[in-house]
Amino acid sequence: MRRRAPGKVYRSVRMSSERAKKRIEKMFEGGGRVVVVFREKHADPKHACLSAEEMERLCLAAVWERYHQGYFAVETSEVQRPPLEREAVEALPDGDTKRAAQREWKQYDSALGWRREEKAQREMAETAMRERDGALAFLLLEARSDYEYEGFEVEVTRPVEELPPDPLGTAPSWV
Repeated sequence: MRRRAPGKVYRSVRMSSERAKKRIEKMFEGGGRVVVVFREKHADPKHACLSAEEMERLCLAAVWERYHQGYFAVETSEVQRPPLEREAVEALPDGDTKRAAQREWKQYDSALGWRREEKAQREMAETAMRERDGALAFLLLEARSDYEYEGFEVEVTRPVEELPPDPLGTAPSWV
């Protein structure tokens, strides 16, 4: 499973829900439609959204479904703390033992970071569902889009232009 480093997962989620709402609304400017593709294990369901409200409802429904399927489960066991304290590791003479102890502390810090991220994502999912905030659900899906079986892609389409009254005499602007 490809995952981003702790602290970077929420770069897009730090944006406010109101800004996300504006981003969603902008997708529908000009009369275009939005196709949302969920990349999952056995299928890639596609949904066409005709309005920003429909897009928000779809995102909220996807977060609700993934929440109840256990996608936002938080590990409850304690992260194993390294046996040596940081000060003791720094006091060790340079060599393999010191490098191994430093690696243990780095892994420990990383594991704690992931726990914080998992907990924050679960809280975001619960907040989005409790407040029925589709924009927040959109941000959460977007932040987790590179997780295994949680792909999320948005394709904005443009409306088809009307043919001019004399279709043989004037070429449409897209030609």
